Amino acid sequence: MRGNLLAILILALGIGAAATLFSFVNPLLVHPLVYPRADRLMTIEEIDPKGSATPVSLDSFHNWNRAQRSSQLAAYDIGVFFLTGVTEPEQVYGALVTPNLFDVLEVQPMLGRGLREGEPDAVVLTYGAWQRHFGGDPGVIGRTIDLDFARTPEVERYRVVGVMPPDFWMFYGAFEVFVPMNERALNPKAHALYAVARLADDATRQQAAATLPSSQKGWGIRVTPWATGVAASIRKQILAVTGGAVLLLLIACTNVAGLLLTRAFARRRETSIRAALGASPTRLMRWSLGNSLKVALAAGVLGTLFAWIGVRILIAILPADIVSRGFVPGFDRVAINAPALVFTLLTVLAVSLACGALPAWNAARIDVWEALKSASGMSSQRLRRVLVAIEVALSVMLLAGAGMIGKTLANIAGIDLGFRVDNLLVLRVPTQNRDRAQVQNLRIDLLRRVSAIPGIVSASLASAQPLTGNHGNVDVRIAGRNDTVTTGIVTVSPNYFSTLGFALRAGRFLNDSDRGKVIVDETLARKLWPDRNPVGETMVIDDDTVPVEVIGVVAATRPFLLENPTPLVYRSFFDNPQAAGQMAIRTSGDPLKLARAVTAIARDEGAVIADVSTMREFVDNERWAQRLAAVLFASFSGIALILAAAGVYGVVSMAVNQRTREIGIRMALGADSARVVALVIAESTAPVALGVAVGLLGALAGGRFVESLLYEVRPADPVILTSVASLAIVVSLVACWPSARRAASVDPSRALRAD
Repeated sequence: MRGNLLAILILALGIGAAATLFSFVNPLLVHPLVYPRADRLMTIEEIDPKGSATPVSLDSFHNWNRAQRSSQLAAYDIGVFFLTGVTEPEQVYGALVTPNLFDVLEVQPMLGRGLREGEPDAVVLTYGAWQRHFGGDPGVIGRTIDLDFARTPEVERYRVVGVMPPDFWMFYGAFEVFVPMNERALNPKAHALYAVARLADDATRQQAAATLPSSQKGWGIRVTPWATGVAASIRKQILAVTGGAVLLLLIACTNVAGLLLTRAFARRRETSIRAALGASPTRLMRWSLGNSLKVALAAGVLGTLFAWIGVRILIAILPADIVSRGFVPGFDRVAINAPALVFTLLTVLAVSLACGALPAWNAARIDVWEALKSASGMSSQRLRRVLVAIEVALSVMLLAGAGMIGKTLANIAGIDLGFRVDNLLVLRVPTQNRDRAQVQNLRIDLLRRVSAIPGIVSASLASAQPLTGNHGNVDVRIAGRNDTVTTGIVTVSPNYFSTLGFALRAGRFLNDSDRGKVIVDETLARKLWPDRNPVGETMVIDDDTVPVEVIGVVAATRPFLLENPTPLVYRSFFDNPQAAGQMAIRTSGDPLKLARAVTAIARDEGAVIADVSTMREFVDNERWAQRLAAVLFASFSGIALILAAAGVYGVVSMAVNQRTREIGIRMALGADSARVVALVIAESTAPVALGVAVGLLGALAGGRFVESLLYEVRPADPVILTSVASLAIVVSLVACWPSARRAASVDPSRALRAD
């Protein structure tokens, strides 16, 4: 009975792990979009002469529409709006779309209707916007709302004509409003539109691409499935951890196969007696399979429960932005699904039935009287050794993955970001359309009042926060030279560097009186002035006619957490106050406790607050995939190591039981305890050594599957592989020791008298 319970628990763990991860694969990777015939939806990008993908131009879009016969085309642009007249003013993301967008997607509003040609003042809301801003009121259709588009100086009035279904998703889930695109306001040459195509039923992606003319010489076209693009950011990570779960399922199946086969061969005498008494092979098969089937079914029920719990745990530990805001489609549909469960259950059932059928088939074909002379044979021992080698190999592969990801987390934790992330509140302060003087005065006053809040050390403004990659790019050159360097540019208030804790490498920081002066980071300094101090040098930004003076050099930071530092130039807030819409606040305690006070002051100043978080939370969210993978791989490999140790113990214990008489003879002939222990351990570690060797080869071959999760770690890292091999061998030796000691304590006289 205890053996059955152990087998059920082991299989249930494997089923639970695999079904949990498979439950994420289907909605996130296989069917991330819920549009009808989503496989026919394509994104179209233009490829510049350097080979980089860009959005498309309005000219290209019109040319394609005229030339295209094998697909329907739609386009959209991303817009930032201020929604006013509904509680507090709030910034919302929206899309400026061609009116046929919803027709191309084949998704229509759940309330009202979609957009139409010649209707520039219509707006369609997402389900989330309808719930948040209008309380889910069905009477919102026909209501007029005010939307202040950030690119235009006036507030425009729009009439709500529709509300999209709750599972509708576009552009990382951030859109809340859809308004018609005003093509007359667009630069027809600018690459600013995102194009979507629905292929005709008889058209292929290659045919569609062949009919799209390029609007610029040297440019190309790329057509890719939309579903592939939306899942690209997490595809490799999800597949890597799912692979780990599959390895654990295989280890569990292998371990239970060993348990069931051991029990079945131990009952070989009973099986032979049944055969001698006239039991037919069919009846023996039913009897043997019955127990295996009970184990598989019970494990299936318990494994389903584990999977249900596992899905909820994983959803709970994922960053809230990824799940609740829908940056990746499908998280709201993650649940235990039939295909995932059926696959894992069939795998377990096949293993269990095979383990039940093999002994019965073997019993039906051997000599009954020969079987009655021995309770078990060497064939079962050889099979257990093979299974142990397989377990150890799979465990080593899991341990190698866990080691690589663990080292990755250590490397990420050791990254020098160039500033201090603790006790730092970050938020956006978008400003509705005002002239330059109004924006400057509002933001200076906002900084003054926020800085006076008790518990706030300092506050600053910038056009982009570190690690977001949102900075603009410019070409800079040393005054008097023609060779340029492309660099990021950030507009900052004078106390920006002290607030974030940037280290000053040379010169000084900006002050309130600086105009036409800049600070460069050490990466740009090394590129432009590799052999001298850049302080006091002058440089030209883009096509400006007036050079700017470099007054300081600061530590380099990164565009994104896992990317290398790129050159940056910092210009004064007073040179472009309208660009500095990001606020960073250094606090003496928990930053989030002061967020409400900051928000109240901002609203009193007529500003809007958005995306409030801490920099520590932001950094942690950037490494969520590695942290999740580390937790899963550590859990999987820990379980796998325990199961492998149990398998080794079982093999050694069985070997000692079967060879008790032989060991007694050896000891009677003069073998001492140490020699017996060495003999048992040497023979028992053979399958372990084979498993470690195969596992290391598997880890080398499979390293590329986890490569997307790694940072400054090679899949063939010798330290990790050596450590993993050593750990597997040490654990196996520990598992061997009790049985080896038992063998050394065998009484030769009693062993020789035993049957």
